[in-house]
Amino acid sequence: HEERAKLGERERVFFAKMCEKFQPSLAIVTGDNSDHRCKGMFEESAGAVTNLFTEAKVPFAITFGNHDTEVIGEGWYTAAEEWEFYRRAGGRYFVDRHDPSVVGGGTSRIRVLDGKGKPGFDLCVLDSGDYGPQTEAVLTSTKKPSDLWPSACDSVRAPQVAWARKALAEGVPSLFFQHIIVPEIYDALKEVKLPGAYIYAHIYDKTRYFTFDPNTENHGMLHEYPCPGYYNHGQFEAMVSRGDVLAMFTGHDHTNCFSVKYKGINIVNGRKIYVR
Repeated sequence: HEERAKLGERERVFFAKMCEKFQPSLAIVTGDNSDHRCKGMFEESAGAVTNLFTEAKVPFAITFGNHDTEVIGEGWYTAAEEWEFYRRAGGRYFVDRHDPSVVGGGTSRIRVLDGKGKPGFDLCVLDSGDYGPQTEAVLTSTKKPSDLWPSACDSVRAPQVAWARKALAEGVPSLFFQHIIVPEIYDALKEVKLPGAYIYAHIYDKTRYFTFDPNTENHGMLHEYPCPGYYNHGQFEAMVSRGDVLAMFTGHDHTNCFSVKYKGINIVNGRKIYVR
């Protein structure tokens, strides 16, 4: 959600300390990188984010969130133009595996090879869209997409799911990275057996915060109701059927920080989570 021309000293120091501590080989940014798409303002805010990685000499990959939505028209950036800016600004530190034949920005497969040069791991980075369309009412609406939030939050689309099934190596462990969480998160949370268990009927009760047991595979903090897309394009079930997807990492929900294992896949949301 970067809006300023320059990141503050607090952010730069924090990022430098994290790089020093973890020595990352690759960072993956899961969207909502900027709140400005108009030319000039976007370049300043997105450039400030990109500079964090280039100055730290950390390779990075990105995908887009709902706030990275493109705007068509003079003086604004399309998704393709946003991607081109990150590619130019990131230089040799920007890991560009984007497949432009697939809908969205930042739809990528990053293959990690083992010591013998064979696929050891696949990282699948997907654009989960912005604000629709989701229903016939949205499709025919005369309102701009941002006026329809949150009733039209988007999700990974069926063509992207089909692309991922073909792009990922069969039998090779893989991780997914995207902005908006999958709708199955509600089913997963219903299976968490805790006092005052979180269920769908309570999603608007903001006082029902709780903490998962840190000693179990379901751990972390739930501080707001998750906000997945309102239409399910079958991504989660398709990945379950593969049997080689270990986890899905998402952003979008600002104060949640948890990992819940459901049907063999860790659904991870938040800032600091270690998947067991």
